Amino acid sequence: MRKKKYQKMLLKNTLAIAIPAIAVFLVLVFLCIQYPIFDYIECKEIMSMENIDETLEGLYAAQTTNVKLTTDALKYTGLDYYEDGKQKGSYYYMSTNNRLILFLIKTDAPAPSYDAKALKGTIVKDNVSSTYIMGQFADQAGIDKNILAGYCSDYIINEVGYPLNFIVMVYILFIAPIAISIVILMYTVYIRINPAAHPQSRQLSAYGRPGEVIHDINTQLANYLLYKKKNMYITQKYMIVNYLSRTDVIKLDMVKYISKNIIERPKSFGRFYKKFRLTLSNPDTLFYEIDFNSEEVIDTVIGKISIEH
Repeated sequence: MRKKKYQKMLLKNTLAIAIPAIAVFLVLVFLCIQYPIFDYIECKEIMSMENIDETLEGLYAAQTTNVKLTTDALKYTGLDYYEDGKQKGSYYYMSTNNRLILFLIKTDAPAPSYDAKALKGTIVKDNVSSTYIMGQFADQAGIDKNILAGYCSDYIINEVGYPLNFIVMVYILFIAPIAISIVILMYTVYIRINPAAHPQSRQLSAYGRPGEVIHDINTQLANYLLYKKKNMYITQKYMIVNYLSRTDVIKLDMVKYISKNIIERPKSFGRFYKKFRLTLSNPDTLFYEIDFNSEEVIDTVIGKISIEH
C-alpha cells in the first residue's frame, strides 16, 4: 500500500461517502427489526374463497391486513364511497357459504357486477359500517332488513384504502440504501483498481495523463517525501493535501508566487485568534489557499516548497 499511497487517499475520500450510506442502511435495518414495518405491509395471498369469513378473521387477528385475492362474482350494492366530495369507490358484495362479504372497489364508474375480480385490499373490521351498508342495500332492493341481519360479515375488503404508496415508499426507503451501498462498494473496488477514474483525479489532467501522474505521485511519496504534517505531504514535485472528502494536488513547478498572510478570526468576548494563510498561485492556471494554526508550520512548508521551487 505504501507504493499506492495516493490510492489510499482516494479510498479515504470514497469511504467518507460510503460510511454514512451504510450507516443509514444499518439504522433502517434496526428500525425494521425493532418495529414490524414489513409485517404491516405484507400482502397475504388468499387462494380460495371457501370459508373466506374465517380466513379474514384469522388474518385480521394476526395483524396481516393487506391481502391479494381473486373474488367470485361481485354485485353492486348501489352505494358509493366519497372523499372530499369526490367518488373514490363503490361497495360490492359476494355471497359464499351463506355469508355476504363486502368489498369497497376502487372506481368512479361502478359496473353493475363483476364475474370475478383480482384485487389488493386492506381488511377492515367494521360491524357498524357493514350493518349500515347492508341496511341501505336492503332498503334500495326492497328487502326486509331482518333477513340480512347477521348474514353479513363484519370484515370489509377495502381496495380504496390499500396503502400502495406507503408500501412503495417503504420498499424504496430500504432498497435504495442497499443499492447505493452495493454501488459504492463496487465503485470503491473499481477506483482502487483504476484510480484515474475517481472524480478527485480529474484535477490531475492539468499535469498530464492522470494515470501517469498518479504513478508519479506514488513514486514521489514513496521515495522523495520532504515533509509530512498530519494530512499534508510535500515531495520534490508535489504538495498533496488529503482531506476527508477530497484530495488536493498542486504541482510545484507550476507555482509562480508564494505568499503568507495573517488572518484574524473572532473567537469569543471580543477576542481573536490568528490563522496563517498560505497562497500558491500562477496567474494563468493556479490559485490555491490553505490555512495553518501555527506560524512555525507555515514557515516550514514555505521553506520546503521554496527549496524545490
